[in-house]
Amino acid sequence: MHRFQPLFIIEDKVLNGPPLMWGLFFFILGACIGSFVNVIFYRFSHKEQHLGMRSICPQCKHRLSWFDLVPLFSFIWLKGRCRYCKNKISIHYPLVELSLGVVYWLNFHYFHKTPLFLFLSLCLWPALVLISLFDIKSKTIPDEFVIFSLIANLFYLLIMQIFFHDTKLLQESLLGAFFLAGFFLILYLVSQGKWIGFGDVKLGVLLGLYLGFSKSLLALFLSYLLGGIISIGLVALKKKSLKSEIPFAPFLILGSFISLFWGDYLFFYLF
Repeated sequence: MHRFQPLFIIEDKVLNGPPLMWGLFFFILGACIGSFVNVIFYRFSHKEQHLGMRSICPQCKHRLSWFDLVPLFSFIWLKGRCRYCKNKISIHYPLVELSLGVVYWLNFHYFHKTPLFLFLSLCLWPALVLISLFDIKSKTIPDEFVIFSLIANLFYLLIMQIFFHDTKLLQESLLGAFFLAGFFLILYLVSQGKWIGFGDVKLGVLLGLYLGFSKSLLALFLSYLLGGIISIGLVALKKKSLKSEIPFAPFLILGSFISLFWGDYLFFYLF
């Protein structure tokens, strides 16, 4: 039994069109949100707080037109180069758009019968992608994105408790938060902040609430497994040394991604 209970059920016949078209809609929506995530990441990274400013090429500073900013399509159409200075556009931009497009499609595919949880997921994943990007770039986890996500998650749990009296969901979520945050807090205190930062503790609270205990346990296992494999690969390719500091949040979020969508199957086959 999936731990997320529906707010109301959407029958397939209620969807005004074939499921494939709805899936395409959510993919496009995710790609558009990914484009906005790129804007937020660039401007926060460069200390630009005004998100309403026109987008510019990071290299030639030319203002970009709307047809230069169509998610995925513009990158392909322009062959990965700026229309004005012909410099290469970072692959980071279409990858973020593609990633969120896939994530939004998967959320619709798995949770379209639980609209309240679907809405929560659509709110959380842009913030989780931003957290990953910032941790990769600067090895920091901005509090703004964690706090926003925590508020959204707590609001979801509050609605489920008040209107549906879903005490089991609340208990599962709180247990997940205590488990992940407690685990990282112990590591943080024992190492005096050398192994992980306190941002990972706060991220543990967020992901624990979101996933619940069992999927948090699997996400933690997968994050260390994936982190170990990728770290060994980077050392083998001489991209990193054994003493290099590698951000952990992206691995934890990737482990959470796998656990969220395929955790039930993995538990069934592994345990």
